[in-house]
Amino acid sequence: GTEPGEYVPILMGRSITNLVVQLAVLKCGCGYVPIDPEFPLSRQQFLIQDCGARRVVTDDLTESGLSLSGVQRINYSESSLLPDAVSEQNLGLRTHPQAAAYCMYTSGSTGVSKGVVVPHSAVIRLAINNGYAQIGSTDCLSHVSNPAFDASTFEVWAALLNGARIAIVPQKDFLDVLLFLNILREEYVTVLWLTVGFFSQAARALGPLFHQFRYVITGGDVVSVEPVRHILRNCGPETLLNAYGPTECTTFTTTYPVKWLAEYATSIPIGHPMGNAQVYILNRELEPAPIGGTGELYIGGAGVALGYLNRPGMTAERFVADPFSTRSGTRMYKTGDLGRWRPDGEIEFLGRNDF
Repeated sequence: GTEPGEYVPILMGRSITNLVVQLAVLKCGCGYVPIDPEFPLSRQQFLIQDCGARRVVTDDLTESGLSLSGVQRINYSESSLLPDAVSEQNLGLRTHPQAAAYCMYTSGSTGVSKGVVVPHSAVIRLAINNGYAQIGSTDCLSHVSNPAFDASTFEVWAALLNGARIAIVPQKDFLDVLLFLNILREEYVTVLWLTVGFFSQAARALGPLFHQFRYVITGGDVVSVEPVRHILRNCGPETLLNAYGPTECTTFTTTYPVKWLAEYATSIPIGHPMGNAQVYILNRELEPAPIGGTGELYIGGAGVALGYLNRPGMTAERFVADPFSTRSGTRMYKTGDLGRWRPDGEIEFLGRNDF
């Protein structure tokens, strides 16, 4: 009963069921809205109402304390939704590259939570021919991120769009380092994404497995030098990447392959733009800052989101015209982050402009 262009919240933890529902929502020409069932009920209710949902998909593991007036709750676990009860006919819908693939809400730590609307083309650019990680059919990516966190976009779609496997790590196993190590070893995970916080804590424990990984990617915060130095000295992965990117620009915008660290190094660059991304470091007059000069990071290119759902004023404020693009109508995202170009062409992150 859904119509193309609708938003369908998925109120589930990470699981194979969640992935199936994401695919089903996209197959219907709709955009999925991941919601963490651990969120307070008031936040869950706000997100469902804010995206104008007519249906919410849940499973038997999800609490049913929500009061959803006028919203249909679809329980995936019910027998009426099992494969032998549904049509096998292809829906045959054609989806435009700029149609919404998902709407992911920010944490709201700096104000009201905002729904970031990301198109299909931005996800394709993140996952395929991206210039930083060539994923193939022999790879296995671990799925450790909360589905409502944008790192899950990389974990899920970089795997599925390249024919790779996904090893879904339950939360209780992820929080136990030994259980986590066993899953990584048994599933032979080759691509691992970890937030900076967990990466710093787990660097030593993961040491025996690092030789197994083709890519280990960390990001989401400023990575400290010491855990990286420890990994490089103790048989690190084939490629260790420090990644940077706001939700508004589809997970990753810049990456830095860490191959060595100088003895005097106190920080690690966030690198250079990935495929189909542009990064500008501009002063207050929106002019490029000189090499070594501090400015605000603006991001252009295929990863830029469509904007904030139902917030035209805020969208106009943060998604501005790109004066450096030769294509009319292109926009760049005003990040609020500060940085500078290093002489070697890499970007150094210098914090927020609103701390």
